[in-house]
Amino acid sequence: MKEERENRPLAEEETQQVGGGLGEAFGGLPMGTLIAGPLHEAYKAQQELAQASMDFLREVGLHSEGGDPSANGKE
Repeated sequence: MKEERENRPLAEEETQQVGGGLGEAFGGLPMGTLIAGPLHEAYKAQQELAQASMDFLREVGLHSEGGDPSANGKE
């Protein structure tokens, strides 16, 4: 039979045992910068990818013989 566990917050001593002081190790790090920095870089990379896709479509896929990009080769 499954053993039931008590659902309660851990005491400070128990937290130290479980995490091995992990909270203290990361306590001085600038979490805002650590999280926001990579997110901002991913945002910039996505913008560059979207721009490259649009450039490609303009150069290769949207030109027609008559010069009207909306025609897309149809007359």
